[in-house]
Amino acid sequence: MRIRLIFIWTLLVAIAALFTATTIKAQGTQEIDTSWPREIESDLGKIIIYQPQLDSLDGNMLTGRAAVSLQGSEKKEPVFGALWFRSEVSVDRDAGLMTLEDTKITRVKFPDATPEDMQKMRDRIEAPANTWDIVLTLEQVESSLAASEKEVASTENLKSDPPVIIFSQKPAVLISFDGEPETRPIKDSPYEQVVNTAVLIVKDKSSGNFYLSNGQTWYIATNPKGPWSVTTKTPSAIKDFVKPDPDAEPQTGPPPQIITATVPTELIVTSGAPTWTALTGNQLLYVSNTESTFIKEIATNKYYLLLSGRWFSSQSLDGPWAYERSDSLPTSFKQIPPASPVGDALTAVAGTNEAEDADADAEIPQTAAIKRNEAKTDVTYDGSPQFQDIPSTQVQYAVNTNASVLKIGDRYYVCDNGVWFAGLTPTGPWAVADSVPDAVQTIPPSSPVYNVRYVHVYDSTPEIVYVGYTPGYTGTYRYYGTVVYGTGWYYRPWIGPVYYYPRPYTWGFNVLYNPWTGGWGFALGYSTPFVNVSIVPLSLVLGRRRMVGAGRLSPDLSAAAGISTAVSAAAKCGADTADRDTGKAWLWSGLSESPGQAGASWQAVALHSR
Repeated sequence: MRIRLIFIWTLLVAIAALFTATTIKAQGTQEIDTSWPREIESDLGKIIIYQPQLDSLDGNMLTGRAAVSLQGSEKKEPVFGALWFRSEVSVDRDAGLMTLEDTKITRVKFPDATPEDMQKMRDRIEAPANTWDIVLTLEQVESSLAASEKEVASTENLKSDPPVIIFSQKPAVLISFDGEPETRPIKDSPYEQVVNTAVLIVKDKSSGNFYLSNGQTWYIATNPKGPWSVTTKTPSAIKDFVKPDPDAEPQTGPPPQIITATVPTELIVTSGAPTWTALTGNQLLYVSNTESTFIKEIATNKYYLLLSGRWFSSQSLDGPWAYERSDSLPTSFKQIPPASPVGDALTAVAGTNEAEDADADAEIPQTAAIKRNEAKTDVTYDGSPQFQDIPSTQVQYAVNTNASVLKIGDRYYVCDNGVWFAGLTPTGPWAVADSVPDAVQTIPPSSPVYNVRYVHVYDSTPEIVYVGYTPGYTGTYRYYGTVVYGTGWYYRPWIGPVYYYPRPYTWGFNVLYNPWTGGWGFALGYSTPFVNVSIVPLSLVLGRRRMVGAGRLSPDLSAAAGISTAVSAAAKCGADTADRDTGKAWLWSGLSESPGQAGASWQAVALHSR
């Protein structure tokens, strides 16, 4: 604890010193230092403060936030966090300056700091904050506030239309297709594979039959959409595609039923009839024999389901289901015991501490210093580059590639693994970008490249470009006081004669927020083994599937390509594992821990378990 407190105090002093060092009096001709980031050397290492983002100006009260990182002398990677502040301001319009006269640090958040540590941090910083004299240009203030307004406006256009919701009281697995099933040849074989799904489905061209396996049971169908039935007569050559898993738990009970969907769908599986259990001291019931968050309000007899961070309600399990805003839920939801089996749901209830923490986590950026002479990217197209207009913007995006390629004016930009590159042609050569056009911030959620809005260039030198992304890049969006996964929009994939390029997904994997990791897990239930078998190395002529070593994924298989891609890619790398003691399963997913590090360690996301 002594070391932790020393760290906190050092950070506070560093932050105070930073603001003091950059103080400029609103008088004379002295220039204002607007360069970012700012570095401070301390006995614990290098502290970097990134460019503050102003959130609101209400009368003479200004609020904002800034990213903070600490690079310890014995640490390979910096620790990232964020601080929030509130200031009373005075404005000198003739000089074009705004002075922050009474600044208070309202919150500081680091992933490895306890609530007690953060409270002490806020308490200790109040006194020095009141002595700070910070001056900003009105141009800086207006630009920053406009960016925040655009961000808020864009998330208001997220969609929350309910997906198709299917209930099953026996083991079942949902196989989602990205549109109607499409097959492509498996190289040097008499077989084809259904490419636009996250699982392995092989077609025997001679018989016309389709085959699917969870590693222990094989299924057969004459149509990939089913019906599927168990078979013991799978051709041996097809069986060879699914390598046995020596660590797999023996299958018990009947094989799961296969349910297919070609539109956004969620499957809720219970072990038998729903077992309704009362929450202590509450007016809510929850289903205890499911991986999903399934709640019933006693007073109204209304059902609630939590899917991808969004609540849907209905008076009947047969529907219709309607979206319920997290800030309009019954008050009983705020009284859910945090330690209860559905305590994780509090992150999706606006006004709770858990929701505020999740919202704060969504503001913490992942940043990196990118060396110009080392950072590289490449883009593969299915044929000649094809670009499509993004409505109501001056931006076009490439549709026949797995990369996020934009055309803005006469320049081209690629966002690859949290790093921006620029070029004069759609095929490069590419160089790390010093800045990104403002037009990127006009991309709406209805576009499949919306997530690149959350990737920023903070500053640059002749050798280094400082970049970073907030969780919006990987699909986490602030929404009515909580966070949700995905935009809710359905994006048409690219399915060409050779390549299949999926787009970001919101539905189909029962995505659940994990407050312990600040990320998302997948309550795949019985579908997990099916996803795992889709990882078997096949000589498939599919989309760009670069591998960067065992257990690592390349940038083009990042969450920017959607859950379908991320899960399928994790499977293809064989990067799945399980904790026998806790019973939790894990999948490697998301982006590398720092932008630009394609081979960096990948974060493990725990599958939901109770």
